[in-house]
Amino acid sequence: MSAASDAPPAYDAKSLPGFQIASAPSAKNSDQEKHIQEIIKRVDEFEKQNPGVIAKNILDALKTVNIDAAEALIDLPKHVKSINTAFEDISHVLGRLDSKNYRKKKDDGSPDGDYIPKFQNDWNAIHAEFTKQLGKSREVATDSYQRAKEFRQMYVPMFKNDNVPLDAKKKELEHFMKKLETSQATAKDVCDGFMEIPRRIREIKSRIEYSLNDVNGNLEEKIARLRRDIEQLDEKLGKYEQVAKVATYVAAGGAVACVVGAAMTASVILAPFAVIPVVAGAIVGTVASLVAIGYATAGLVTEAEREDKVKELTQILKDKDEFVKLRGDVDKALQQCDSLCIRILAIASVWSLIRTQCQAIHGHMTTAQEGPTQYSFDPSMELAIQPYAELENLLFYYAANVAATDPGGK
Repeated sequence: MSAASDAPPAYDAKSLPGFQIASAPSAKNSDQEKHIQEIIKRVDEFEKQNPGVIAKNILDALKTVNIDAAEALIDLPKHVKSINTAFEDISHVLGRLDSKNYRKKKDDGSPDGDYIPKFQNDWNAIHAEFTKQLGKSREVATDSYQRAKEFRQMYVPMFKNDNVPLDAKKKELEHFMKKLETSQATAKDVCDGFMEIPRRIREIKSRIEYSLNDVNGNLEEKIARLRRDIEQLDEKLGKYEQVAKVATYVAAGGAVACVVGAAMTASVILAPFAVIPVVAGAIVGTVASLVAIGYATAGLVTEAEREDKVKELTQILKDKDEFVKLRGDVDKALQQCDSLCIRILAIASVWSLIRTQCQAIHGHMTTAQEGPTQYSFDPSMELAIQPYAELENLLFYYAANVAATDPGGK
């Protein structure tokens, strides 16, 4: 991993890196898996030979930004496993929520409007995006590591070779700076990709919480309406009972009038006016009896309707209790979102620092490129060489650790 210690070769234009290698080795070629396996095998040996030295300055810088970023880099497989576990736990709970087919209120405030959205598939898509970004970051880290190694092994000896003309050095430096710009751009893409995931997590969390409030409002409205219906039915039943009692009393009075009228007819022969009480009493008794029967029947129908409403209310109350429990589980699961976002942002901050380092190195190279003499060129290149060596170690370590989180080697 250290720079070659042999004396620099004599200058030969045909041996310059620009002639030998048109571009850095790509992580996407057929040697990618072989290279990844080589990194995995060498990482333990490298750590033993360089205890506590792996990108020490970069790790220290990370700690000033976010301690989680340093911890994420030091034990990335464990860090990624905790992220995947959180994604899976929340997905399981959202699957339970989706299966209930809960509704929200209608626009007019009445219950049982549209179904609330399903969330599990959207959540799983965010998890899949994280996995995709992790794989992409491994490829970018591997590509960038190869460029850094190429710079150390092939360009640095040439830049330090006094036999190489300054113009030739600048030409090759310009050639390599374009590769570094690619590393810088891809590091930004990876950083942006990881930073987008927490935004999506916060957005779906907000939508879930909003929908849970909708469900609760719908259930509360159904309960309130059923209770009002039952109260109204109770009032009707009370009125029916009173009317039925009066009708029964009147029916009894009509029968008495009928008997009295008949007696009067028998005792007073040919008294036509005696027929009137008989007829009137019969009519009143019959009508009152029918009224009593009608209201009694209406009362039975209302009582049956009330029983149905009570059963419906009992079921809704059970549904509400079940929802409250499930909502508690969802809320508990969603509490992981904040720490989940922090852990993902920790990885993003690693790439933010990689991009910043690339910018700083590019700046030193630009200064060297613009320097008119070898004396101005050399100091600026030294300022680029040391941090680039540290960046190489960081990229090496990151690629190895990400590979360890991906048993499938995709």
